[in-house]
Amino acid sequence: MESSKNYKLLKKIINDEDPLGLIDIETPESLNEYEPELREIFKGDIETLSEKQLSGLVYNVFKDFFGENQVKNKEHFDRIAKKFIDSSNP
Repeated sequence: MESSKNYKLLKKIINDEDPLGLIDIETPESLNEYEPELREIFKGDIETLSEKQLSGLVYNVFKDFFGENQVKNKEHFDRIAKKFIDSSNP
């Protein structure tokens, strides 16, 4: 799966999961709230990561951007990784 498709897929999954509660369906601009984090995540080759590695990467990026107090629920990031891996490997 090419990287732009993966980017769109991960963006949708993160927006759906909305780990920090920043998405407001009434405000379309809010669908871009996690763009800086997505760009950081995609600096590496995420297609080769295991589910656990991807979860850790996404968690660490969000922790670096928002601080540990804001990303307490690691389950969000585990679900994001699982959904991405499951969707990109049919």
